[in-house]
Amino acid sequence: MKGEENSEVVEMVSVIVGAGAVSVDDQIERYKGTESIQAIVLNLPEPYETCWNPDAFSKMSNLRLLMILNKLQLPLGLKCLPSGLKVLVWKEYPLESLPVGAQLDELVELHMCQSKIKHLWGGTKFVENLKIINLRNCNNLHRTPDFTGIPNLEKLDLEGCVNLVEVHASLGLLKKLSYLTFEDCRNLKILPRKLLLDSLNRLVLSGCSAVRNLPEFGESMKSLSVLALEETSIAELPVSVGHLTSLTNLLLEGCKNIVRLPNTISNLKSLRRLNISGCSKISKLPDNLNENEALESLNASETAIREVPSSIVLLKNLRLLLFRGCQDLASNSWSSLLPFEKILRFNSHPTTKRLVLPSFSGLSSLRKLDLSYCNLHDGSIPEDLGCLSSLVTLDLSGNNFVCFPGCISELLKLERLLLKCCPRLESFPKLPPEVHYVNASDCGSMKPLSDPQQIWGHLVSFAFDKLQDASNFKTLLVSPGNEIPSFFFYQKHLNQVQDIEYLKENYIWADSTVSIPMDIAPLRHRYHRSEWWGILVSLVVEDVESSPSQEYRIGWISKGSLVLCS
Repeated sequence: MKGEENSEVVEMVSVIVGAGAVSVDDQIERYKGTESIQAIVLNLPEPYETCWNPDAFSKMSNLRLLMILNKLQLPLGLKCLPSGLKVLVWKEYPLESLPVGAQLDELVELHMCQSKIKHLWGGTKFVENLKIINLRNCNNLHRTPDFTGIPNLEKLDLEGCVNLVEVHASLGLLKKLSYLTFEDCRNLKILPRKLLLDSLNRLVLSGCSAVRNLPEFGESMKSLSVLALEETSIAELPVSVGHLTSLTNLLLEGCKNIVRLPNTISNLKSLRRLNISGCSKISKLPDNLNENEALESLNASETAIREVPSSIVLLKNLRLLLFRGCQDLASNSWSSLLPFEKILRFNSHPTTKRLVLPSFSGLSSLRKLDLSYCNLHDGSIPEDLGCLSSLVTLDLSGNNFVCFPGCISELLKLERLLLKCCPRLESFPKLPPEVHYVNASDCGSMKPLSDPQQIWGHLVSFAFDKLQDASNFKTLLVSPGNEIPSFFFYQKHLNQVQDIEYLKENYIWADSTVSIPMDIAPLRHRYHRSEWWGILVSLVVEDVESSPSQEYRIGWISKGSLVLCS
């Protein structure tokens, strides 16, 4: 449009966006027979009940965009939509379906989140230009439409449609569909028997707890990259999952009914992330898992796996390997009422079946290894653990070690070592040079560290002479004990909140703090002679068990010379 007509459109849009409700009704009535309007955007601050004529849009043939973003009631109903409409955005649409006679030949995008819609339309409707359907959180939607007349659909988003039960079989034939999500559709039961979705890149069924059977995957589904099936009730993956040769992410967390992975998973040469954590019936990994050469992350925590296949060492690209909680969990009915860590503690017993580990010699890219709560004992860790030349984080919490193998000291890039809840552990291992965080809390057999030389021996093994910038270097060691060692000259007991306002002024937020003035002038003098390494702070925290999520931090602020324990 040009000239006068264009100015009329701009004026119309601005009036509707900023108008009061009465003015909106007036404007709709005024322009209902006008072909010059191309866009209507309505975003009122409060819900509103209109008095629009049901045929209000009948002659707005050039309306391309209709966007209604507030809760609008239509007591008189709606008989039609503009025939030239390309984008329809109607949040909280109040009716059960689109108008029966609506001509949607030009429609490209349909967004109707949080609507009361039960079905879009009856029977087969031909909307060949439609590419996007977004019906998120439409709680009244029970079934999808017939997709036969929507051959060019590219994106279908039905996340949070909690009462959706059935998906029409024609969905499986949409050759251009690239994005499909049913996340948290917890009553969804019926899916197409087979998917022939050549362009599909992402399929999400996470949280669909009523889904027991997956469709078969067609041989042409070479584009699928993400398959998210967390917390579904599936008992198995179809053998045809092997057709998904471009799959990079296979997510099965919390699928408690699945028993095994098919051997055809070895066909997934692009697979980078496999998550089967919480699949408590899976007792074995495929023997040919080494054929998934691109695999970077494997999370098998809280499974029934008791032996890690030796072929896993051939995964040269593996960076993350998690087997947390792979031991016999409590079968007592009361165990379901306990936090997961406490269940594991009750089962950390020498008679509990432990996880059997292979050689680690080939995992040169591995950066994180979690073997916590696996009932490991002295001798359970392979001596070639020191070959993990890239390892940064090692979690051995909740195991039955008395002492650790010396190979831990060979992990030259290790920065974080977690040894929490090891009831038989008596002493720290010799630490590698890069370690700056060690947590050995709740290790009942370990003697408290009271000798300053012993503490510095653990914390100052770091090669300071090779450190380019020590200004941000911090080391934290958490160990058992109930008092601050006597060689800490400056001590204070905190029993009330202090200095909170001062912290807020410095953009630091904490529930409680303690400040301890220190005379560090002599230390500064030694520092200039490169003899001062830093300040050692000891913090004793009571009743940690009663608030396990509480975070305790030790830090500096730049103003003054104040160490903050928050």
